[in-house]
Amino acid sequence: MSKFIVLKADDIKDHLNWGERAILRTLMERVRAGREAAGKAVNNYVVINQDEPYINEVTDIMKKHGHWEGVEKTPGDSLMVYDTQSEDVEFHGTMKNAEKDFECAMEGLDNGETAYILKVIKSFTPKEGAE
Repeated sequence: MSKFIVLKADDIKDHLNWGERAILRTLMERVRAGREAAGKAVNNYVVINQDEPYINEVTDIMKKHGHWEGVEKTPGDSLMVYDTQSEDVEFHGTMKNAEKDFECAMEGLDNGETAYILKVIKSFTPKEGAE
C-alpha cells in the first residue's frame, strides 16, 4: 500500500453514489478520530499532480529533504553531534535524536566551547589488513 491515498473531490462526487460517499466519510472520520485518540495531529497536506510543469522543482526540494520515493539515503546514521569540550562524538539517524543529544551537550558546555550537529555526507572505513 502507498503511504498516502489521494482522491479528487470531483471524482468522488462524479463516481460514487450517496451511500458510497457516506461510507467514505465514515471511514475518513474513523481514521481522524483514531489519530486524535493516539495524540497525533490532524495533518493537512499539499497535493501536486505529477503532470504539472513545475513538478521537477518540487520533487528536487522533496528529494533534498529525504521525502521522495527512491531517494538515495545514506546507510546507517548520518547526523553527528560533537562538542569541543568533551570531544564526544555521537551518531544519529534522525534530526530529532540529534537535537536531543545536542541539547544535552549544550547544557554541559563551558564558555568558549561549542556544540555542533554535522551531517555526514560520505564516510569510509578501511577493512582490516587493507593498505
